[in-house]
Amino acid sequence: MAEQDPNVMAASAVSGLAKALARLLLKFSRVYFGALDDVFMSTVGRRLPRWAVEDERAESIDARGAKRDAARRSLLESLSAIDDLKIQADENRQARDDALMKIAQLEQQRTVAEREFSLRMV
Repeated sequence: MAEQDPNVMAASAVSGLAKALARLLLKFSRVYFGALDDVFMSTVGRRLPRWAVEDERAESIDARGAKRDAARRSLLESLSAIDDLKIQADENRQARDDALMKIAQLEQQRTVAEREFSLRMV
């Protein structure tokens, strides 16, 4: 399996999380404006303009459940992607530490080789 670019994976995770948060915000705003519409109706005697509130009452319970399930799946996928990114970051840190250790060893070997070469030249 080909490795994916970490930036693409991060963007995908962020995109999925942003979509889930947008859905949650939309759901909250619909509930809020629905309640506001009910209060407006009881006090003023008429409904809010149609553009101000989307009537969710016409939506079936099954449709709302399907949306909720889709949002849950999207959120779980986002959390899984974040976990994968954490694992990849840990692996990258370990590879970096290994590379730095190897560089330090090579520099030490170079110093020893330079000393030996200078002693032979004398």
